[in-house]
Amino acid sequence: MSESRSSVQVEALLEHSQWVRDLARRLTRDAATAEDVTQSTWVAALEHGPAPGRPLRQWLATVVRNFALQSRRADARRDHRERRVARAEALPSTSDLLERASMQRRVAEAVTRLEEPYRTAILLRFFESLPPREIARQLDVPVETVHTRLARGIEKLRARLDAEHGGRRQTWMLLLAPLTHGARKWGAPAPILGTVLMNAKLVASITLASALGLGAWWLAGRGAPAAKTQPVAAAERAPETPALEAAQPPLEQPDIVTRTEVEAAPAPAAPAPAAAVEVVASVLPPLSGVVLDAESRPVAGIELAVETRSTDEDADRSAVSGPGGRFTFQTPPSSGRLEVGGAAKERWTTVMDAHFGAGPRLKDAVIVVAPWISLTGTVVDEQGTPLAGAQVAVELPRDFRARIEAVLDDSKLGTWATVSDDRGRFALERVPLVDDGVLRVTLGEYDPYENALPAVGGSDLQVVLARPVESLVRGRVVDAAGRPVAGAQVALGADTRASDADGGFTFELDDPESFSARFGFPTDSLVAVKPGFLPVTFRPPLEGGEDGEPRWPAMVTLTLAGEPFGLAGRVTDHLGQPLAHARVWIADSTFLGAVDGRPTTIENYLAGSDRSWAFVSTDAHGAFEVTGLLDREYRLRAMDEDTMLMEDFGPFQAGAGSLELRLPTDRLYPRVSGRVLSHDGLPIPGVQVFPMCDAFRAKANGQTISTSHHALDGVVTDGEGRFELRSVPRSLVYLRVEGESILPLEYGRYVEGDPRFANTEIRSLPGDSIEDLQIVVEQRCHVRVVLAEPQSADEFSVLDGEGHPLTLNLIDATGRREGERMPIHDGRSATLAVSDSGTGVVLFRDGREVGRMPVELRAGEVTEVDF
Repeated sequence: MSESRSSVQVEALLEHSQWVRDLARRLTRDAATAEDVTQSTWVAALEHGPAPGRPLRQWLATVVRNFALQSRRADARRDHRERRVARAEALPSTSDLLERASMQRRVAEAVTRLEEPYRTAILLRFFESLPPREIARQLDVPVETVHTRLARGIEKLRARLDAEHGGRRQTWMLLLAPLTHGARKWGAPAPILGTVLMNAKLVASITLASALGLGAWWLAGRGAPAAKTQPVAAAERAPETPALEAAQPPLEQPDIVTRTEVEAAPAPAAPAPAAAVEVVASVLPPLSGVVLDAESRPVAGIELAVETRSTDEDADRSAVSGPGGRFTFQTPPSSGRLEVGGAAKERWTTVMDAHFGAGPRLKDAVIVVAPWISLTGTVVDEQGTPLAGAQVAVELPRDFRARIEAVLDDSKLGTWATVSDDRGRFALERVPLVDDGVLRVTLGEYDPYENALPAVGGSDLQVVLARPVESLVRGRVVDAAGRPVAGAQVALGADTRASDADGGFTFELDDPESFSARFGFPTDSLVAVKPGFLPVTFRPPLEGGEDGEPRWPAMVTLTLAGEPFGLAGRVTDHLGQPLAHARVWIADSTFLGAVDGRPTTIENYLAGSDRSWAFVSTDAHGAFEVTGLLDREYRLRAMDEDTMLMEDFGPFQAGAGSLELRLPTDRLYPRVSGRVLSHDGLPIPGVQVFPMCDAFRAKANGQTISTSHHALDGVVTDGEGRFELRSVPRSLVYLRVEGESILPLEYGRYVEGDPRFANTEIRSLPGDSIEDLQIVVEQRCHVRVVLAEPQSADEFSVLDGEGHPLTLNLIDATGRREGERMPIHDGRSATLAVSDSGTGVVLFRDGREVGRMPVELRAGEVTEVDF
């Protein structure tokens, strides 16, 4: 190597020295190892250097990752050697075995001496192996009450055993420890150690021992191995984000995304399978996390409050973040969300709260906070006339998630919006003061107003809305007598307006920000609907024939007349007996538009429902009546609420009565079981498996724009990845497999229009037995892209080993959005979830590839890819 080349290279290396050291620390999370990796990188750079024309930073990033990977592999080999030569545990002595057996008997006797209602709760839970939901059903009390009784009963048992051993809890816990240890050694999960190799009393003693303290310790100690980056926490089952959303800016996804409503119903009263793991309130693991500001910096001294429906009086309700923004709830409620509380609310507000559920947690809860301001003011037109009904909202920058260097899968972004009153006044309290945040005001035909948030709160803001110069569609809604109809919903394409006090409405044509423009809905007709009336539709004539543009009149009058129709009848089982509490709904309803940002059908709106999936329930005699129908034929769908068995019926002409919908309630699989495996064939324990269905799809413009799901309670896989379900319908359902360590999978789901999913029955999947399913899932990794040159790329994708793009998932506490490419804003991407089969990252600018880099993804870690 020539002296001049070496000198130039050393100068270049010095420019990148701090960046290389920081990257090494992020990859190793150990100061000494990071320094070794850094030094090895310098030696390699001075001896070899990058090939001519290759960017130095890109080459350095590859070298640092290679040395970090070699270090991890060396550590893993050393750990393996140490474990292999470690001595096995000594067998217990005869006296030890006798003492432990005596301890089991004392635990059982202590239970029988408990006062009510705690004794019954403990006996049903641990000696009869009933889940809390079934206990609640038998005792006719809420499930939370069962959790509370179990928690207090176990605490009373602890206190009694403490007293019997002179206050030395460690003594009796050590006597019970080998029970739970031995069960774990054989692969049985805690706290429910169900196994056919043990008699019922011994199983009950072991499970109760776990609940008394040992199981809590074991659960808290479980989880992913020490991560080199942020560990990954349990996500609650929640609705996915709606495609048409008005209250906050849409997540970074240009395509229409289905709206999902997951509505859990009680499972049928079948015995819980032995493999199921259920965490009771008494052994909930601690809840830890971090508080960050809007620039991803840790914030100490923030009091956090728990918002929950739990009635557990012993649970922690608050905690304070310490150094590094860290906090811990030692005894959290069973589920809820975390937000800023206490005195911290005087200065800070919650930007993103953290949602949590019961069970082991593999990653931090992340709460994002910011200083807050209050905004009040008036919305007026260009003449100074106050404007009522204006939507006033604070919107955060599109790259906000990319600014937070943490996994946000269980966090949810807040909303800050209101509507101006009759005097044009509005007030927004506790608005987060975030760089590049904007105040946005919209109203009907007026041009949107958008301005940066002030540095301090304002009480006299004046927002002036101007009318656009584009063409408008104006009209009026009246009844059959010509009287104005206020509050009718009028739709142009996917956009809706409520008629004013005079029945008036206005739409702006060719508005690029409208729902119709964004999602490709035609704007060639107007529809007006109001409960109590049949809807009315107006189509303007077309210029120059069928392919011409609509020629709108200066004023459109929409006259509402007539009353909606209905369908009535009863639902029976396969024997013709009335079926109570069955659900009935319209399977082919008519799309109206986005009402308040929610996809809405005409029938749902006329029936007075604000849900995407509107259904009626049968009475004790199986009778039902569906209302709000147009003068046409409809298909009906009925569901048995206990098993989720569904069937379609019809078509029926609206107005018909005395219908009988006979559900084939005998078409059930008595048992559905199998294993959940990684693509390497390894079992995946601790993931949920439950039956789910696409109950209702709203369609418009030839596409599904809203899907509502329904689910029943399921089970959790055991240490061998096994699961078992009872009474599963043979058709129209699939198995949802989810957990924070994997990407969600909908096994056996029929996807409309996709030939790979042409079957609607689980049994029809090739090569699978319904009692020996082999469900292969993708383990969840996280990736974030950081560019040295912020403008060098605007999108990226992740490829598998065969060069195919993988699905990137933007997940939050409400659901997820998917895409093969995701945006990069100002040189940074959001932290996205992706399959562990990814091997490379590709950059794009203006749709063209501009770079690629190999990548090693590891489950439970965040991989930062630096270009």
